[in-house]
Amino acid sequence: FAQQLTDFFLDEFYDKSDGFFFFNNPKAEKLIANKKELFDNVIPASNSVMARNLHRLSLVTYENKYQEIASKMLGGMKELILKDPGFLCNWANLFLESLIPTAEIAIVGKGAKEKALALQKGYLPNSLIAFSEEVTETAPILSGKTPDSSGNALIYVCFDHTCRRPVSSIEDVILQLPYLAYSFGNHLCTDQNVEISSAKFIQKTLIAKFISSGIEVHSPHSCLWEK
Repeated sequence: FAQQLTDFFLDEFYDKSDGFFFFNNPKAEKLIANKKELFDNVIPASNSVMARNLHRLSLVTYENKYQEIASKMLGGMKELILKDPGFLCNWANLFLESLIPTAEIAIVGKGAKEKALALQKGYLPNSLIAFSEEVTETAPILSGKTPDSSGNALIYVCFDHTCRRPVSSIEDVILQLPYLAYSFGNHLCTDQNVEISSAKFIQKTLIAKFISSGIEVHSPHSCLWEK
């Protein structure tokens, strides 16, 4: 259904001339001007929400056309994001998600729903969770994923459609995630015994990535901003 709804919006609201979406349907009632929301204010702009929706839909469906549109939209806003991120927070989230691959978490087998809910109780930014209690081919993100030999759920952590070794525990899932998705509530940097709030953690990660694209983000053994 999400894919059908997105395709409808692409047909009715998308402006191929600049790569953004109209707030109103220009094919319907004629207005003085056809509006486009670009700046995030009290609530995120409709275009930033749609761009993130497209990014996530591409991860579920494995269809690159959605990611291509999202990337084009982000490209049109990138310069403004770097200059004035205060009014482009949702765009900045998407920018960060483009720098560090989004974790595609697929759970298949008995107890899959329970494990998915357990993961959702934590704070896992830049991640997408899909689950099924049975082997299924209904969504590409779940296709080819199987439970263990007893039928119990296994959790697959994937990046760019390439999966790591399937695991069964939430703790093992967390260890497979990069720093952007590694804050489970308040994460403890075990090597320095420093507790970091999730909000400050994400803020420092974003600043660090803006300053240098060479910062290591996959090691779970040290505080990112100390590198």
